[in-house]
Amino acid sequence: MKILSYNKYSQIDSHDLRQICEWSDLSFGKAYIEPDFLESQFEAATLLLVKENDDLLGACLLLSQDLESFPEQQIASNIQGPIKVLYRKFVLVNPLHRAKGISKILNDEIEKIARNYQIICSSIWQRNGIEKYEESLISTGYQAGSVIENYWAEDSKDRGFVCASCQKIPCKCSARIYFKINT
Repeated sequence: MKILSYNKYSQIDSHDLRQICEWSDLSFGKAYIEPDFLESQFEAATLLLVKENDDLLGACLLLSQDLESFPEQQIASNIQGPIKVLYRKFVLVNPLHRAKGISKILNDEIEKIARNYQIICSSIWQRNGIEKYEESLISTGYQAGSVIENYWAEDSKDRGFVCASCQKIPCKCSARIYFKINT
């Protein structure tokens, strides 16, 4: 398996892009990740892909953000100097290759990139009980932050995506923010 890293939208293979959009439809909701939206994120983004031969097995979008975009700003009060935030926008694994370590490969690569940031965060859909991915974040040192009600409401209205969980526009789901501070 190999990991590819892209900082320019034009570098992404169109077949890989279609697969990312299809997996996103299944995991997050119809039209959550569309080519136009993905392209709009690339000013401060890194897309990681895990491939074996020519088969796409997993993908992750990381966004470099200012502290103002981070919903847990009070935790940054003890950090000295300028603060850079790395937001894990999504981690997707090919449904045919789940439970085969693809997510771990992506998470290991994220941790390498995260060394250049003071705060790393992720937003996790709050469904019934703790999600398996939440367990993975906690086991690698992330802390559970606040729960934000209707976290994707404006985003779903603006972009017209139908949430996979609540099946509504606007999305009525909450998100728990997970974060890790690098010292």
